[in-house]
Amino acid sequence: MFRKYSNEKAIKYWSTAASELRQQSYEQIAEVSDKARSLLPHLNDISHHADHVLRLPRIGTNHYQPPKDADFSWRPPAWRAEIAQKGYASVASSAPMGRGLKLFHDCPHGEIALRQVRNSSSTDLAPFGVSVEVFDFAGTFLSFALELPDEALTDLSARKILQVDGVFSVERPLGLFVRLNIQHGPNVEQVLNTVPLDQGEVSLEFYLGYLKLNEKRMQRAWLDIIFENPKMNAVTLRDFLVHRRPRAQY
Repeated sequence: MFRKYSNEKAIKYWSTAASELRQQSYEQIAEVSDKARSLLPHLNDISHHADHVLRLPRIGTNHYQPPKDADFSWRPPAWRAEIAQKGYASVASSAPMGRGLKLFHDCPHGEIALRQVRNSSSTDLAPFGVSVEVFDFAGTFLSFALELPDEALTDLSARKILQVDGVFSVERPLGLFVRLNIQHGPNVEQVLNTVPLDQGEVSLEFYLGYLKLNEKRMQRAWLDIIFENPKMNAVTLRDFLVHRRPRAQY
């Protein structure tokens, strides 16, 4: 009740001050102006933070539509929650973006910017996206490595399909690939898919039936998101989802 009364009193004070401003003396206007200016940084902080939190999709939401027969679905942390290290102006190799996601490169100049961005489009389902801006690039590779959680390995077999759904936006065309890596014992099996950038929303399927997997020795799985010729470009991964489902039996 006291806070409500104080707010109403403050609103009345500033409303009256604004309406009487034209009748005030130079000294009175200067005094009111100084008071108003002292409030501006705090009001701007409140407005900025409120816009960040209230913007849709809401922080903490995890909406997505997995395939009906999916037995595992996952959106990585960098796309669903605000992370502590939101960005880097000059990215060193192996820079982390939340748990399980790292950017690797061999560019000697480090002219790469990496940041978590707040999604705001009416079509966005993920609260956050991940943006990579590349300027002069003198290296030979640039890629994300995304570690899949242990749940993705549970009951993983050649009878499964791993599906990656993503929303990508690019400043100009480039080669973009997603590679699945599965380590079983000392061996690593790999499957590479090309991301079709003529579509905003993409769905990639990785058929595990072609791999020589030792299902009793599954150790880890990860995805590489590979950028080819990334110089002078900006790529934003607005959403990224991983699903697992059984392969149709014939």
